[in-house]
Amino acid sequence: MNINIARDEIEHLCIALQGSPTKFTYKVRSPSEPFRVWWNTWEQTLFGGESVSAPEVTSSYGIYLLATVDTEVIYVGKATPRDLSARSSKNASGYHLGAEICSKMRTARLVNETPIFESGPLVKKKSVPDDVRQALLSGEILIVAVEIEPYAAAACVESYIQAVAFCTDGRLPVANDRIG
Repeated sequence: MNINIARDEIEHLCIALQGSPTKFTYKVRSPSEPFRVWWNTWEQTLFGGESVSAPEVTSSYGIYLLATVDTEVIYVGKATPRDLSARSSKNASGYHLGAEICSKMRTARLVNETPIFESGPLVKKKSVPDDVRQALLSGEILIVAVEIEPYAAAACVESYIQAVAFCTDGRLPVANDRIG
C-alpha cells in the first residue's frame, strides 16, 4: 500500500469518526524527509517542537505507519496505554506515540557522520525482505504519526488501515504479522 493512499484513508476514517457521539480528535504528523535526516531532532520534527516528555504529550496515543522512501507501507502499528505498559524506562520519551515509534526504530549511532540504526524488532522479522531491512537499518524510512483521542479508537484506525492494505495488495504490510 502506498503511504499517500494510507494517509488519505486515515483522513476519511477519522472524519467519519468525528461524527460519532464520542468526542473524537486526531492530528496527522507526516515529515516529508526520511527518518535518517531528522532522527536527532525527531521531537521537533514529528511533534512540532513539543517536548515529547511534556505532560500534555505523554497522553498522546494513536497509530503510526512506517514506509520505504519509495512510499510502500511496511508496518502499521498503534500506541495505546495497553500496548505500552510493558515498555521499560529506557524509552526516555515516556509512554506515548513517540516512545512506540522509538521502540521500533531504536537509537542511531554515528559512523563517519552517517546514522546507523540499531537492530530493532522489525529488522529481526523473517517476513521482512532484505531491501526493507536495509532501509530500516539506514533510516531510509518515512513515518506518519496520527495522534488519536480517545485512545481506544486507535485500534479501530490501525485495523482499518491494515485491512485496506490487505484488500488493496492481497497481503498485509511486510512487517505486520496480523491485523490488530
